[in-house]
Amino acid sequence: MNTFMKRSASIFLAAASICVSGYGMPKLPSLKQLNAKMLQTAILADDDRGIDYWLFDRSPNEIDLDWQDTDGNTALIHAARMGNLDIATGILEREAHINIQNNLGNTALIEAASRGDTFMVALLLQAAANAGMVNNKGQSALDVARAGGHDDVVALLENLVTDRNEIQAIASQEWQELPLEVLGAVIMPFVE
Repeated sequence: MNTFMKRSASIFLAAASICVSGYGMPKLPSLKQLNAKMLQTAILADDDRGIDYWLFDRSPNEIDLDWQDTDGNTALIHAARMGNLDIATGILEREAHINIQNNLGNTALIEAASRGDTFMVALLLQAAANAGMVNNKGQSALDVARAGGHDDVVALLENLVTDRNEIQAIASQEWQELPLEVLGAVIMPFVE
């Protein structure tokens, strides 16, 4: 064997051993992640048949609803951006994590508030979205709603925060858990 062939063979064997050991090989997405990517594509295309197929016709264990695309967006963040309550409800019913942040630090709630989507904001708050989270600019959902001049969303978020503070004050005074009927009377009118 000449020197060129020996060198080529040794380089090939070294590359093959690296690939076999897992180094240098790109990580392939799982089937659940591929299904999530297809769902996100259908949401962005406003493709009702695709959404039905990827979200509603599949069992929850066949799709990773918390999977984030290259911008860090989840299916829920895309649904909030598109303003589609049915999709957001379906995603939340399948127990997707509600407070995941994208690369800008935005959650689904911040995205909905920035659009002035009162119904989406109410849905997300009812599903226990954290209104206190901030994005990479230090803005909460309330901040982006104010900046956008979305008065209905601002009122919703301001009342929620005020009422949560009142609930905490009452609970700390009584040294017991707040009764559910008080919680429902104070918070639920703002999210229904």
